Amino acid sequence: MSNLVHNERVKMMASFYNNLAVGSIISGAIAPMISGAVRGNGSLSTFAIVLLSSVSILSGFGFGHLFLSYGHQTLNNLREN
Repeated sequence: MSNLVHNERVKMMASFYNNLAVGSIISGAIAPMISGAVRGNGSLSTFAIVLLSSVSILSGFGFGHLFLSYGHQTLNNLREN
């Protein structure tokens, strides 16, 4: 496989990881807002709502950072022409 084909495949994989990172961060930020609007019946205590929202946000940003790191590591596999 030529270097050009290899580099394009590496860039596509890095772009895939970057898109996963963006999706994780967005879902981690938006999911608590949606679930808070749906859970308006008062079945959970305020502490439980804050705890679940915090876990959702932190896991979204954590997975986003993880996928972004994978994308950066993937770019280290680029070859010179």
